[in-house]
Amino acid sequence: MEKKYPARMEVKADGEQGLVRAVFATLNVVDSDGDVTLPGAFGAQEVFISAWGHKWDGLVVGEGTIGEEGDKAMFDGAFFLDTDAGLQHFRTLKRTGKRQEWSYGFRVIDSEPGEFNGQQVRFLKGLKVFEVSPVMIGAGVDTMTVAIKGADLTFADHAEHVLASVQEFIERSGSLAGLRSKEGRDLSAANRAKLSELRDLLGACAKDIEGLLDTDEPEKGLALFAEYQRNLARLQGVAV
Repeated sequence: MEKKYPARMEVKADGEQGLVRAVFATLNVVDSDGDVTLPGAFGAQEVFISAWGHKWDGLVVGEGTIGEEGDKAMFDGAFFLDTDAGLQHFRTLKRTGKRQEWSYGFRVIDSEPGEFNGQQVRFLKGLKVFEVSPVMIGAGVDTMTVAIKGADLTFADHAEHVLASVQEFIERSGSLAGLRSKEGRDLSAANRAKLSELRDLLGACAKDIEGLLDTDEPEKGLALFAEYQRNLARLQGVAV
């Protein structure tokens, strides 16, 4: 069984049920093993979440399904919160956030050698994936942790994760702006609409925060806090 180690993971987690959603691979790019995974290589499959670093020890800590969305391979699943191992893995995932990476174990069903952007590669056309696993260090391309959210997250932890996501998005936006300027490309209509929605939500959140910081009235503060949480939830659902 082979293993791939994507660089960083995009994760959304629901703490009440142990749900996790992750980007575990990127299609049509050369990874550190000199492989290019083609669209359709993953398809829809059922997989396990194995223990940290592929250490099975006779246990699995969760299960779910994989599929493809655009140029990303997605995992949707749940940790076994009724087991000690599953609960510990989920709690660790919430704490490690962007610093934690993922790997997946697979068998090659179909492949062929070829050339990609002037580089000799192995094109992976069909894969049987057995498990995904949290790891410390990865080696893939263009995967990232976006958010971790859940009913059992403290407000401070939730705010910290959102702040990290916004900061990363700002950095990415700056890089993309420079690239587009260099190549003379314009924003697509879809991305322009998403950015407009994001701008409006960020503005609404900023007003909510200002209101929370300024108010000394408990009832008014609770109302503003509820509105802030609604805007925050909408903000986490916006992706460009």
